[in-house]
Amino acid sequence: MKNSDKPILPISLNDIQHQMMIGGLLGDSHLGQGRKDYIRLKIDRQYRDLPYLEWQYNLYKDCCSSGIREYTKEDKRYNTNYKYCSFRTRGVPAFIDYYNKWYGSGTRQVPEDIEFTPLILAVWFADDGCMLMMAA
Repeated sequence: MKNSDKPILPISLNDIQHQMMIGGLLGDSHLGQGRKDYIRLKIDRQYRDLPYLEWQYNLYKDCCSSGIREYTKEDKRYNTNYKYCSFRTRGVPAFIDYYNKWYGSGTRQVPEDIEFTPLILAVWFADDGCMLMMAA
């Protein structure tokens, strides 16, 4: 693929992506440095939460160069294997401000001016809980 064929990465997020980012950073989402000092988003889920991950992926798919991947990981504590799924974005200019605000001190810290909306709270709850618990 030539550089001219790659989609243009966003310099800002739409409102739903913004709320998903805030809720995710309160939960299990992670931002980290990629190439060229751009920031990448990484989200890992238990395999049983794949439908939820697919919803998240669809909100950011224009920022990804690959789809959702499935993995098996050994848990030596319990001598068992478990499946999980994840996706990672490319380095996206729109994520820089979030990274600086949440990781500026070197570790993830919740900003003092955090906002809460029903979607932010729902994503936070879903990330720190389990989707199966929500369905029960």
